[in-house]
Amino acid sequence: MTEFRLLEVLCCTLIALCVPAIVMAQDDVKVTPDVVYGHKFGMALTMDVLQPAKDPNGAGVLFMVSGGWRSRWSPPVGAAKRFDQMLENGFTVFVVRHGSSPKFDIPEIVGDVRRAVRYIRANAAEYGVDPDRLGVIGGSAGGHLSLVLGVASDEGDPNADDKVDQTTDRVAAVVAYYPPTDLVGLVPTPPNRNDRFPALNFEPARAKEFSPVWHVSPDDPPTLLIHGDKDPLVPLRHSKNILERFEEHEVPAELIVIEGAGHGFRGADGEEASAEEILMRAFDHLRYLAIAALMLSFGVATERVVVRADEFDPVRELIQEKIADGEPASLAVVVLRDGKELWAEGFGWADREQRRKADVHTPYSLASISKPITATGLMLLVEQGKLDLDHAANDYLGSAKLLARVGQAEDATLRTIANHTSGLPLHWQFFFADESAKAPSRDETIARYGQLFTTPGEKYQYSNLGYGVLDYIIERTSGRDFKEFMHEEVFVPFGMTRSGIDLPPALEGQEAVRYDTDGRRLPHYDFDHPGASAVYASAHDLARFGAFHVQTPFEDQAAILKPESITAMQATLIDVAYGVGWSVTLLPSGERRVQHSGGMPGVSTRLTLLPENKIVVVVLANGRSRLPYQVTEEVLKILLPEDFAESDENHASSDDENPTTAKLHGQWNGEVMTYKGAEKLTLWFQEDGDVHVRLGDSLKTLLNHVRFDGDTLTGEFAGTLSTPDVTRAKCTLHFNLQLEGDALQGAVIAQATSPTRHYFALSHWAELQREATQPESDTADAQ
Repeated sequence: MTEFRLLEVLCCTLIALCVPAIVMAQDDVKVTPDVVYGHKFGMALTMDVLQPAKDPNGAGVLFMVSGGWRSRWSPPVGAAKRFDQMLENGFTVFVVRHGSSPKFDIPEIVGDVRRAVRYIRANAAEYGVDPDRLGVIGGSAGGHLSLVLGVASDEGDPNADDKVDQTTDRVAAVVAYYPPTDLVGLVPTPPNRNDRFPALNFEPARAKEFSPVWHVSPDDPPTLLIHGDKDPLVPLRHSKNILERFEEHEVPAELIVIEGAGHGFRGADGEEASAEEILMRAFDHLRYLAIAALMLSFGVATERVVVRADEFDPVRELIQEKIADGEPASLAVVVLRDGKELWAEGFGWADREQRRKADVHTPYSLASISKPITATGLMLLVEQGKLDLDHAANDYLGSAKLLARVGQAEDATLRTIANHTSGLPLHWQFFFADESAKAPSRDETIARYGQLFTTPGEKYQYSNLGYGVLDYIIERTSGRDFKEFMHEEVFVPFGMTRSGIDLPPALEGQEAVRYDTDGRRLPHYDFDHPGASAVYASAHDLARFGAFHVQTPFEDQAAILKPESITAMQATLIDVAYGVGWSVTLLPSGERRVQHSGGMPGVSTRLTLLPENKIVVVVLANGRSRLPYQVTEEVLKILLPEDFAESDENHASSDDENPTTAKLHGQWNGEVMTYKGAEKLTLWFQEDGDVHVRLGDSLKTLLNHVRFDGDTLTGEFAGTLSTPDVTRAKCTLHFNLQLEGDALQGAVIAQATSPTRHYFALSHWAELQREATQPESDTADAQ
């Protein structure tokens, strides 16, 4: 973000706080009044939640309703007027009321506002905000409470019965105007009392405990202070003193002094200064950016540093060029190193029709990056002793079991399924909301397609169906819906508040719309393998997931897996470059590259981890494009030039001739097995190298792109199989058959030919036997 943009955001904040704004249209803001965030003495503690109906940016602002530590209720629609500029800029506003003086004193009031932060963090997904992107703003007593939250937060009580109390009350930024920062000397010594501000009547020995100036430390969030130099009630020295402490501890902080302004920014004549006057004076002091504005706009936690380094400019230009050409519609990128953000930026339109821009908090469909996320849930149950990676998958399944066409079904373990060596074949199935076909139950999918085509453990074959089996096992073992389990056990502990299996209802209308290759908006679609493909996440959230797996977790992330489990997920077999959910290769230096990509209608994604270098690169796009791959490689060249001097995609094409099919000459008869029954299949291998095929009662046709190599026959032809799953779209039938003595056996894969929807790739077992007779002539079946 440029300094100009940051100033713009800060100005919006100042305008919203200092002057009445034009009222937003009723349809532009959602007002939820009197949300109860706690109780005390039979009284409800409440806040109003103001949410922008359009283009929320995922950041939240808590406004402390406090003057003299008195907190009064006012109509929330009226409050919405005050925060119009914030709402228009996408911020969700929480108008927090605390237990009011004179009934309650400052120690009790501080407990209330801490509870408010904890409640919002614990329920962040409900309000569509990122708990790492919560700022707090207040003036006078509200400024004091804002600073207390900034400098004296804690991580919550892990032993508390209430889940809210287990949650941290940390905030990412503070804006405090004319705040009292030191209560020492203000808290009266009994029997004296302060009748004007009764909240100050508590034990004098505790004055420092609730004085922000005494609690500044290096991990405090960026803070913006605004104070008039003619304030008789809270003198300017309060802000100056805490600014000195911030500077001593190298906490990013700025003080804007409004000349001639008193308390409440009122001048000597008692009139409130105009917004224009305040801003004109403030501009003279805004040489640095209000880092608070940065935190509120992009939600970078205080322990992370955003570096907009010039070295990423060529990559940025590449993205902008491709986005301008419309391919893809948008892209979001986040780069971490050692747990610090080096680059986080969104480009293009998340929704072209609504003119909604993409950013790093926009939820994207991840496609196959769902697999390492599902594998993380699987490993959690392994650690709990509820699953065993080396146990047969069938022991965890229901009525439908895996069937072995080759080998033994009991050898298909959770580990072999997770690393794609179980023998399950190629598989995907998409079901679009604007069409009648619906995803079958998982038991039905397993009954139809859960067949092992190769001996478990012998051969790698990428299969979405395997991760559909694993998500079903997670569901059955945990006793919870897969979506619910992943939300509660993975997304929430990781702080992935803008993520879910499929799109959570709270995030609807905020996601990156999936566009087909013609630039048309795709309808929602479902799967029969959600564990393989159904996750949505923002680039920011996915970077948090990656940070955990390179073992640089953020402070607020729960350690749901032990380090040895993380390492085990990234371990591979000798001949298989895939672990438990991760593709794993080696760099020239010998260090690991752990990654996963994703691609399906309207989706292209890449997540790359370099565990030894503590690097995470996330690139997400809402259209089919090579750009995520290109961006990833260019970023890695910048970070590790020696390891990434050349692209790993540049492979020389093979000049080998296609091995002859001479050993297959003759006629082969057999069947393709479908869940609706067997269909007759015949192949003729001609002396001239042509191969003809007939399926059922159809005419003989030419098998195209024939290759016979290592006793494996591949080829394809236009055809179909007589099942409802296959007949719903035009398709090509692909052969992947293995020669075993006088038998050809393996997969006939029905793959939809739609260039935009890619409905399915469904594998069916086929077996053929050689006939002793000579092959038919070309004229024998010409009729």
